Amino acid sequence: QVPKACIKDPDCAHPTFPYLWKHLLGEQITQIDRRLGSFKTFLLDINVRLDERLTREMVSLDDIHIVYQNLDGTALDGSNIEIKKNYELYAHGQKRSIKYPHVCRFYTTGSIKNHLLHRREGLKMTFSGAKIKTRTVELEIKETYTSFLDIYLSYKDE
Repeated sequence: QVPKACIKDPDCAHPTFPYLWKHLLGEQITQIDRRLGSFKTFLLDINVRLDERLTREMVSLDDIHIVYQNLDGTALDGSNIEIKKNYELYAHGQKRSIKYPHVCRFYTTGSIKNHLLHRREGLKMTFSGAKIKTRTVELEIKETYTSFLDIYLSYKDE
């Protein structure tokens, strides 16, 4: 996706724009680039497997709540990690499998604001819902990488 600011500016400073532009023009793309430190985004790809007792009628995608926090449990506001930029197209989404009704997929993009060499970043994610047992997991994230999570969510006996 080409950033809107770069559509009319051939000298756009966005780190991905030169790659897109050269690709569209069919030019050779340099494999080693010192500007790679400018890439700070990451992708979370979450595969949720629901307890078979949780039918489509009982639990919709909107009933599955995911809360993102720092590893110490504090809110991400003002931290080094940003999730779901609402102004960014395709920054997050969700889908339920047609073939496997108890499988859902959630994905979201994020960014690490200040990358420090050899510093590992991570998120604490809490999954909950009215009929779902609450579950908390930690996941390592790294800029320019996709972090995959496959999680099973149990039925909450009341």
